[in-house]
Amino acid sequence: MPRRPYAVWAFCALLSPLGLGEADAQRLHTELPLPDSAVVLSSARNESLRPVLLSAIVPGAGQYTLGTSRWILNAALEATALYWYFERRAAGRDLEADYRDLAWEVARRGIVGGERRDGDFRYYEALAHYERSGAFDVDHSRDGVQPETDPSTYNGSIWALARAMFFPAGVDSLPEDAPEYRSALEYYVERAFGPEFLWSWADDPSARLRYVRLIEESDGARRSATLALGLVLANHLASAVDAFVTARLRAVRSMPSSLEFESGVRMRGYEATWNAVIHIPWPER
Repeated sequence: MPRRPYAVWAFCALLSPLGLGEADAQRLHTELPLPDSAVVLSSARNESLRPVLLSAIVPGAGQYTLGTSRWILNAALEATALYWYFERRAAGRDLEADYRDLAWEVARRGIVGGERRDGDFRYYEALAHYERSGAFDVDHSRDGVQPETDPSTYNGSIWALARAMFFPAGVDSLPEDAPEYRSALEYYVERAFGPEFLWSWADDPSARLRYVRLIEESDGARRSATLALGLVLANHLASAVDAFVTARLRAVRSMPSSLEFESGVRMRGYEATWNAVIHIPWPER
């Protein structure tokens, strides 16, 4: 059985001495609707969402619409973090271009024939750790690829690793048609740097030191940019949460209290008088 509204029960009790029944009370309740707390709550929720969305998009916007001075802090933090992010990202790109240019001018130009081709980050990391790349194919007169055997070079270290992975234990050389040799050679060809990416810092070791410093500075700038971006995202989240809490607290304070009903019976001799009072709160505008 559905529950009848408390207001209808109150109207019934109030109007019963007048000879009016529940149907009359229901009609009066319909014509004079009482404030529905669910509607008020829904309206409050909708009002509290707007500043949250604004602050999530532009930190401080929700606080500004709510009239709090904290929007200045959120806006200032957003501007600072964004400036820091773009400045550090641009610095990282400039430093990256500098160390790539240095590698080409000093370590690669005299070895690599043809036009310049830039490698990936793994390639430039290898230039920092190895003085020389070593040859990709040490004997062009023979068919196929003859791997670099000097382990102090980058390509030589790749061939040493390939032999350790695929050759039987204690075996340093195998016929080129052996399955283990072919597997090791395939590993080498996939990971060693080819003729267009060879290098050597032997003629200018100091340039390699400058190169390493540039890479470190570039990496540091990019890490700072990532940190700044994290700060931007955190500011959006913090601003949205702050707007939500502020809006909800204001909505709770402005919501009407529940319907109150007071009644009492007064006795005068053999005559009883029943009094009833209904307190109907209305939402603030």
